[in-house]
Amino acid sequence: MRKILLLLCILSITITAKAGLFWKQWIKGAYYNLKGQKISGLVSWYPPKGSNKKTVYIYFKQDKDAPETKISTDDISAFITDKDDDGMIDSFTISKNPLFEHKPVVQVISSKNDLKLYESDVSALKAQATGIGATGFQSTMVIEATYYYGPNIDNLTVLDKNNFMEIMPKIMVNKPEAVARIKNKKLRFKDIDNLFYFYKYDIMPPAHAPFRDPFEGLKDE
Repeated sequence: MRKILLLLCILSITITAKAGLFWKQWIKGAYYNLKGQKISGLVSWYPPKGSNKKTVYIYFKQDKDAPETKISTDDISAFITDKDDDGMIDSFTISKNPLFEHKPVVQVISSKNDLKLYESDVSALKAQATGIGATGFQSTMVIEATYYYGPNIDNLTVLDKNNFMEIMPKIMVNKPEAVARIKNKKLRFKDIDNLFYFYKYDIMPPAHAPFRDPFEGLKDE
């Protein structure tokens, strides 16, 4: 019986993992090749698993009826997406910084001020015990984000709870209301999702609102 339960758990994890890895969401956007040429269409990308793989891919279609193309990040310099089709662009650069050797796609969160903010994501499979006596496991593919700051993509430091209070006001210097909430500790490192929602909309997210990426739609002019 134990062997059967173990096999079922493994199957459950495998099925969930495959669903997460191969699901594609096509978003209006474009990529830039190494010559700087912009190719517009639909883009799909999912953060790589935390592994030793050096090659990461995006997927591209000229339109919804066109065949998809698998493109290595070695062959592009950047890509952009417009999730809400409202002109508010999410920008991603392909970094050559050794820090991102296994996860070269880096999202540019804010580049308006002297200190820039970047986000680097990896996907990970998380298993949680379920059932009476924890006899089963439910697995979910989740996105793990790490934030970095610096004057440019080649000179970065990890943003964490120890430097948050010092650094974030400099990154958000153009938003006094957000800076005030950081300094009075109404928003801390653990509240970074709420902080960026406030940074974008100038209001706190309603408690009942469905989760959405707080960085989605931030546009750097």
